[in-house]
Amino acid sequence: MILMPMIRDERCRCFDVLMPLALRANKQTGCPLLQVEERSCLKGGRVTGQGKKREPDGPFRASLASRTEIALRRVVRPALQAGCVLSLGDLIAQAVEISTEGASDASASSRLLVPDSYDVHRTGRFALVGLTCHGPWFYFAFGLLDRLMGPGSTLATVLGKVVVTQIAIFPPYLAALFAYLGVLEGSVHSLDDAVRVISTKWPGAYAAGCVFWPIANIVNFSVVPSPGRVLYVASTGVLWNTYLSWYNQRARRKEREGERGNG
Repeated sequence: MILMPMIRDERCRCFDVLMPLALRANKQTGCPLLQVEERSCLKGGRVTGQGKKREPDGPFRASLASRTEIALRRVVRPALQAGCVLSLGDLIAQAVEISTEGASDASASSRLLVPDSYDVHRTGRFALVGLTCHGPWFYFAFGLLDRLMGPGSTLATVLGKVVVTQIAIFPPYLAALFAYLGVLEGSVHSLDDAVRVISTKWPGAYAAGCVFWPIANIVNFSVVPSPGRVLYVASTGVLWNTYLSWYNQRARRKEREGERGNG
């Protein structure tokens, strides 16, 4: 009886080393034994005769911790990419605004090259949103889509992912985006403020997204490999983020004009 824990520990260490080979063999042979061992050893704890899952032992806990660390490392990259791309979209939007506002001004072109002409705080807000919201959200959302619907690129799978993205993934992200920006801008101090901001900005932005993103996501799910999808969405979305920054700024101006009129 004393030897049993030692035997289990050694057994699990062997599986940690040999499981990649076992999984490859499992795909080729369809052996049910390997499926049972994968469920019982690698997915956390032992499975009893009654099918009840027990708590992980020491080696399993270390394995789960390392997997968590790997997951965090993987999400950092798309988060940084999204932060950079959203910043770029905002800078382009500000350049367009400067050019538009100074269309009749001969010095408009020269002001585009002056750093003081840009609102760095506004760009920083979009960078923070990309880093902490956009990147992680779409990283986990696209990963979940691949697990639920498969990584295939058939027409049915691609169209299914496009529909699910447009209905279940994009709308809550857009609502969180405007609420988050409102908090950073100082216009959202309560739940009522968040509802007001979302109800004002969300419908127009979602309508525009329904035109832009289905086409972009057809390419995304049919051509782009899974690890590059967040970067593709962020890069393709430079135009979208430019529009989004301009749209958000225009809505802020309307709110300020309304407050002045009421005052």
